[in-house]
Amino acid sequence: MKFVTRVAKRSARRGLSALELTISTAVLLLTARLTVTAIAGLQRVSSQSSASTRLQEEAERAMVRVVGMLQRSGFATVAGKSYPYIFEDGQPNQLFDLHQHAAPVIFPIHQNGMIFVPATANREIVFLQPIDADAPGQAGHGVPDTDANGALAWDPVEHSFVVVAVADDANELQYRRDADQPETLAVGVESFVCLDSTASGSLAPPNAIQVELTVRGRDEAGRTLRYTSRAIVRLRNG
Repeated sequence: MKFVTRVAKRSARRGLSALELTISTAVLLLTARLTVTAIAGLQRVSSQSSASTRLQEEAERAMVRVVGMLQRSGFATVAGKSYPYIFEDGQPNQLFDLHQHAAPVIFPIHQNGMIFVPATANREIVFLQPIDADAPGQAGHGVPDTDANGALAWDPVEHSFVVVAVADDANELQYRRDADQPETLAVGVESFVCLDSTASGSLAPPNAIQVELTVRGRDEAGRTLRYTSRAIVRLRNG
């Protein structure tokens, strides 16, 4: 009897060990699956965060350039033309037809559960810079020249920021001089909007221009990302 009891006990211990092994294996498999899922989730978050960071950095670099140049600009009337001049989607009036260009891509807007294409997406700008005739190293360099009446003297070169289509689904923001010598400031541009104080919805005071740049891109998973940078820029003689 004692022998049978010892065998039964050993059999019970072996059965319990097998059960414990089965449970342990299941727990390990579940833990491994949760770990893999967590790592994949972290990779997705990291990919999206990295793409968002790149998008934000590009937009802010472009805005630094835009704001810096507009701050040196001002309100002026030269040769019967008033500056700064704002126009929509590459279609200026006749006085500024030098700056006309093909319309950029206008992206649909999602609003209140509906999708529609706005009539206008971009408001581009033409502006002047003051003359500084003093060469580097000379006294007065870096200080704008004035005319006989003490008013700022303006360089006749027309500077502009425009949005140009570079593909069926992509725009870029360009800086130009007399509508030439294009320099790309940002790619993946969804919209670029300049508003003066008279424009509907503008927050700009009478001495400033409101600027808004929205860029778009995709992360490694193909998800669309957007970033908007805004500024209100006081002009030099505002």
